[in-house]
Amino acid sequence: MNQQPITTYNGGKNGNGTYQTIINNIPPHKKYAELFVGSGAIYRRLLPAVITILNDIDAAVINTYADTGVILNNTDAAELIRTLSDDGPETFLYLDPPYLTETLSCKRKYYKYTMDKSEHEKMLIESAYNSCLIMISHYENDMYDYYLKGWRKLKFMTTTRNPKLMREECLYMNYPKPTYLHDYRYLGNDFREREQIKLKTERFVNKFKGMDATTRTAILSAILNSVNDFHIPNFI
Repeated sequence: MNQQPITTYNGGKNGNGTYQTIINNIPPHKKYAELFVGSGAIYRRLLPAVITILNDIDAAVINTYADTGVILNNTDAAELIRTLSDDGPETFLYLDPPYLTETLSCKRKYYKYTMDKSEHEKMLIESAYNSCLIMISHYENDMYDYYLKGWRKLKFMTTTRNPKLMREECLYMNYPKPTYLHDYRYLGNDFREREQIKLKTERFVNKFKGMDATTRTAILSAILNSVNDFHIPNFI
């Protein structure tokens, strides 16, 4: 698990059920870029990629990641999206921008650095014409629906600043539901299902370890042959 430099952050995705839903929709990748890193809720929990880029417009936030051994940027997210535009599907971009003011139930300023409509539009346009795999977290709204038309949307309930209140969050993704994941450790729709999958996996692995080498090889061969119809990314 990656280092945790910040424990709370406005709009962060640290809530139980929130980070699991996000990670369970992230496909395999070599390069990972979190462009509004904040508390790094996803970065801290996701299995590391070969290359990781963290970005935030707040220099104080970026400075907290100084010893994490990743590439750090303190720049406009839209410009960084443009820089990475030709990377292709081996690069995954996760964007969790400040919410549009009109989507908030309370109009009070929560962020040190906000984004006006034109800045959101610039980010969305750069994302719409990008070859990377991209996921954007936000509340569903007309602007995002317009610029990200055709993107897959996943809605789920998440906590707000008031832990007693829930609100529907939306993930916008420019790729279909992934057949393979970058990280399977949070698989499941809720805590009970995640625990059941974890126990089932542990039982299978322990049973597999107890077999002789020839039997293990035969099982692995059968599994690989059974998935020949699927396209497995060559960087898994």
